[in-house]
Amino acid sequence: KCSICITSKNSCITSDRGIDKILKGNGINSAFIEENNIKLLKKDGKYSNMKGFIGGACFIFDNKFVLFGDIEKLESKGKITNHLRKHNLELIDFKGLEVYDYGGGIVF
Repeated sequence: KCSICITSKNSCITSDRGIDKILKGNGINSAFIEENNIKLLKKDGKYSNMKGFIGGACFIFDNKFVLFGDIEKLESKGKITNHLRKHNLELIDFKGLEVYDYGGGIVF
């Protein structure tokens, strides 16, 4: 889940070249991104030196792509917004906030 965000039954966004290649080889629409601006917190709530991943920084709910921060903070915002448009997903983000990898979201 870390390096992949499933956006539909046949599409995803990933930051792993190997996963991207395998998905595309199996007919799945995969948008590969390289992103250095997703922040990661340690268990104690302090900032980590490690970068976060797209899979932990978002989730899908009712055709909405919810991003834990402002998409304008991401280098890959163009690739992500193009992918969302292609798959009819509405972007919900939080303007002005850095993007954080919280491990994903759970919808009940």
